Amino acid sequence: MKYNVYSVMNSAYYKFGTILINSIKKNCDLNNIEKIYILSTGMSDSQLIEIDKLVPGKLVIIKARQDGKILDTSSFGGVWGREWHLNICIKTPGLHKILFETKTPTVMIDADCMVVKDIHDLLLEGGDIQVCFRPLHRVPYLASYFAALDVEKSIIFIRRWMSAIEDAYNNNKNNSPKESPALSATILGDSGINIVRHEVDKVSQYYCVNFNKGNETVMYGTIRSNEIYIFHFKGTRQYKDADENFRVRIIDKGFYDAVKEYLCADLE
Repeated sequence: MKYNVYSVMNSAYYKFGTILINSIKKNCDLNNIEKIYILSTGMSDSQLIEIDKLVPGKLVIIKARQDGKILDTSSFGGVWGREWHLNICIKTPGLHKILFETKTPTVMIDADCMVVKDIHDLLLEGGDIQVCFRPLHRVPYLASYFAALDVEKSIIFIRRWMSAIEDAYNNNKNNSPKESPALSATILGDSGINIVRHEVDKVSQYYCVNFNKGNETVMYGTIRSNEIYIFHFKGTRQYKDADENFRVRIIDKGFYDAVKEYLCADLE
């Protein structure tokens, strides 16, 4: 199956995005990937040049626009800050646009993730869409991983999801996340689509540290470390700047040794 990968990043998430793209390059069969689409919401010119070099011939950079102007959310507002919410508001419409224009199955992955196994294996499990499932959580579906496999059915579903996100912002003005709750509401209210649910421990593992221990197999949550496809350096609060954001979510949690090979030389 040929598929696209899609993510959104700005200057504050440039380091994370570099990890994501390089990890895909190393751990996925690029012959199965049509294009890697990056929706830039404020990367600098130099960052765009470096990102563009990572996977020659595969990478497509799209500069986000709002009200006819290039969108820049790089002023760091932190997780759940104003800029973060702006990214969320254009993330799902960006996926819709790529599906509509390319007619190719597309996997949306958050920029603060790292792929450690070939996600093509996940796609072979089928379904119209694939989602990240958190059993017993009050928000059971996490939008960090979303695979749109049946393009036409996915487009219809995503339109409903976009509407749910808009309703959430109109009805609740606080800074709490809206994307995953809206996804959960859309799934729970839609019985006409075939959904494959991948548990969070497999496609958005964010509880563990120091996972790479040679040949040792470690248990995290409900699965073994060698069954994990995607790690998620998930934020839980607002940070004062991009440096603190990276330090708390990568270095303090013990991930640096695992990610350093994926960082551009000028970032190490």
